[in-house]
Amino acid sequence: MNLILLMFALPFLPVLISPFRPKMSYYSGIIISALAVLIGVLFVAGKITVNSYSAGYFKIYFGQLNATFEIIISVTFFLVYLFSLYYMPEDRKLAFFINLTVFSISSVLLSKNAILFLLFWESMSISGYLLIGFKKDTKSYPPFVFLVFGELSTLFLTAGFAAYFVQTGSLSLTHSFSNPYILIVIILGFLFKMGMVPLQMVEWLPIAHGNAPTSGSILFSASMTTLALYGILTFSILAKPDLIIGLLLMI
Repeated sequence: MNLILLMFALPFLPVLISPFRPKMSYYSGIIISALAVLIGVLFVAGKITVNSYSAGYFKIYFGQLNATFEIIISVTFFLVYLFSLYYMPEDRKLAFFINLTVFSISSVLLSKNAILFLLFWESMSISGYLLIGFKKDTKSYPPFVFLVFGELSTLFLTAGFAAYFVQTGSLSLTHSFSNPYILIVIILGFLFKMGMVPLQMVEWLPIAHGNAPTSGSILFSASMTTLALYGILTFSILAKPDLIIGLLLMI
């Protein structure tokens, strides 16, 4: 099997195990995330090559940038799984939502087609919503706050990707483009997910993340926000350099 297909499919294994053996899903997640870190390190060091794979709209890719973020995010997954062995380890719903969120984040990182990217980006928002609201004693509004800002992020990304398709004529997220307004719209989509300036003023991120179970809060704060940074860097590299946008990103 192609190594990149294996990297894509393996994080789904704990999702399948979690409804039956929650603790076993965490053990398998520890092994898979450690393996992902190892592959990322070997790839960055030039010791192995990982090919891309494409079949219709299904296009996944592993390059230097997402390999670097694979290492960072997989270390977070490893720690979350390790923590989950001692935090409500037998809760099946919690295990399922954690593993579904991890799979969605991992899939976004490998996606190189606009439709596939948006599909898993939306899956990440929905699984996060379920993770925050899975306990009956959770207040009703934090999950919806998380979902609303997740949908705003998806809305801006959808508009930006549509404009990207119009300019490049391709849904493959590998083509350079020159329109700075497309980049601005796409960056706004990622900033909504990060809760960065000026979006931190509405304090949606502590409301949503603070009401998630501890393992979920770690995933949101350390993985989802990092994934949004990956998205900003990916499209900033594809876009034609623009001094004003560069200065705004630095600020």
